[in-house]
Amino acid sequence: MGIFSTKTKEETQQQTQIQLLIKEQDQNITTAINWLKQAFKELERKPLTLYDINLVLRFLQGSVQEINKNIEIRKQIQKTRLIKNTK
Repeated sequence: MGIFSTKTKEETQQQTQIQLLIKEQDQNITTAINWLKQAFKELERKPLTLYDINLVLRFLQGSVQEINKNIEIRKQIQKTRLIKNTK
């Protein structure tokens, strides 16, 4: 920290933690999207059994839930940052 820094060490640490949390959510979303891509590739395989289809559908559902969860976490982070910045 320089002499003219207006941020406290605690504020800087919080900002770093927020950035790491956002990066983690982005990585989780990217991973879930890759799962979706893989699930669609599996659907292109032939012949598919009902077991295969059921497995892929559960995989798709889990991926979408993971994406939605991480998007909600990002929204909460942004909302918290907005509230904090207006104080």
